[in-house]
Amino acid sequence: VEVIGESAFSNCSSLVNANFHSQSKLKRIDKYAFSNTSLVTFSFPKDVTEVSNSTFFECNKLQKVECNNIIHIDSYAFSYCRNLTSIEFSSDSNLSLICQCAFSQSSLQRITVPSHVKHIEDNSFSHCRQLESIEFMKNSELKSIGKSAFLSCSIEEISIPSHVAQIEENAFSLCAKLKRVNFGIDSQLRIIKKYTFSDTSIEEITIPSKVTQICQFAFFRCSKL
Repeated sequence: VEVIGESAFSNCSSLVNANFHSQSKLKRIDKYAFSNTSLVTFSFPKDVTEVSNSTFFECNKLQKVECNNIIHIDSYAFSYCRNLTSIEFSSDSNLSLICQCAFSQSSLQRITVPSHVKHIEDNSFSHCRQLESIEFMKNSELKSIGKSAFLSCSIEEISIPSHVAQIEENAFSLCAKLKRVNFGIDSQLRIIKKYTFSDTSIEEITIPSKVTQICQFAFFRCSKL
């Protein structure tokens, strides 16, 4: 089997396991393929490099995923996986893109973003209310963080990689526990957009030297600042 087609196992509510032979030739899993199933864990075969749109949408029993050789996580791939607490990448992961709403409304507790990820798109981790830790691997190539990417998460601290030049509106808004935001001395950030850090508990912040504009409401209702 080289391809699992669109919605192939969607709504198979009794599907708990999906195991693949170590020599599996599977190369592609299409959108909604396992959506709304009862999978508990999932490990991608070595030749699968993309998690398609909504592949595991509303898999409410899914707890752990091993991404292995994945380089692209598409929109809504793990959205509404309300028991998903763990997503694992290899230390040499080539993941480059996390698309919009990829993990939104899941129960991830921590995420270590691989070094080759260049873009985290809109709402990628929004409303992940159990998410307490976001770390970026050394030598991160991240360039942009999308609108509402981490809206309403439970992080207390975030260190923004130096190559990030753009953080979009509401990126960290409503992160009520967020106290510390760290930027490197060589930060490339140019603009802090509207509502980026609104409704947080930031106590102090050092604005990077290359920032030329702080937009309206950027730190709105940061009562401890």
